[in-house]
Amino acid sequence: DDVTAQYIRFTAIEALNADWGNKFYEFRVFNYPESPLAVLNLEAESPICKVGESVKLSFSGTDTYGRPKEIAPTYTITPATAGTITDNVFTADETGVAQIVASYDEMSSEPIYIACYSGANLAKGALKEESGHEGNEDASRALDGNDGSQWVSHAGTAGSEEARTYDAWFTIDLGGFYSIDLITIKYEGACAQDYHIDFSTDYENWETGYNYVGKNGVDGRKDIVCAPALTNAEEVRYIRYYMTKAATEYGMKMYEFQVYGTLIPDTEKPVMLGAELIDS
Repeated sequence: DDVTAQYIRFTAIEALNADWGNKFYEFRVFNYPESPLAVLNLEAESPICKVGESVKLSFSGTDTYGRPKEIAPTYTITPATAGTITDNVFTADETGVAQIVASYDEMSSEPIYIACYSGANLAKGALKEESGHEGNEDASRALDGNDGSQWVSHAGTAGSEEARTYDAWFTIDLGGFYSIDLITIKYEGACAQDYHIDFSTDYENWETGYNYVGKNGVDGRKDIVCAPALTNAEEVRYIRYYMTKAATEYGMKMYEFQVYGTLIPDTEKPVMLGAELIDS
C-alpha cells in the first residue's frame, strides 16, 4: 500500500550465506503520482438469469501503473427494460438478452451479456425420438433435469476425424407452440465438435435455429444459446438436436439439454382422458 514517509530504513536481519554477508547492487524507491483509471473490467456471476431472480456483478479497475483503484461505476442496461441493478446485483425483469456496461469517468468496460428466461424447463420429459444410445443411457437422461445422468452415444470410436464423423440426434415435442428464449446444453469432456439445433411446427419441415462448429479435443462445457445467435425460434413445437461430429474418440456424452420459452396462447396440445377431451 502507499505510505507517506520522509525517512526509510533498510535493516538486514540475516544473510542468506553467513560466510559472504549481505550484498546488493541497488536500493530504489519510487513515488508514483496519482494516475487515472486505465482498465475497467466487468464480470457476471452467471451468464443466464431467470426473470425475477438475480445475478451478482463484479468489477475491478487499475490505473496506468497497474495499481487497483477504488471505484463506484455506473451501469447501463440495454434494453433499459431488461432489468435493474442495485448494489452491484442485476435482477432480470423480462426475457431476452441484457447487455450491461460499467462506466467510470470517461471509461467504459467491455459489455457483458446475460440471457434472461422465464418459466420451467420445457424439455424435461419431452423426448420423442432418438438415434441411439449406449446401454441404458438413452436421450431421456439428458432431458430429466438431473445433472448427474447422461445421454451417451457412440461411446467407443477411433480417434481419427473420419471415425468421429457420424450422426447422433434426438427430438422433443413441446406439446404446444412456443417462442424459444434460451437453450442450454451441458456436456461431459466427451462433447460435440459440430452440431445444429433445428425447429419445426409439423415434425416434417425443419429450420436451423443454431449451428455450432467447434474444435476437437476434450472440452467439458455448457453451451448457452440465445438471441441473436438463436434464430427461427418464434413459433416452435418440435426441437431437434443433431450432432454430426464428436470432439473425441469417446463419443458424445450430454448431461442436460434445457429449453426455456413462452407459450403462444391457444396452441397447447390437448390431452385425451378416456372419452373426454380436455385441455392439458
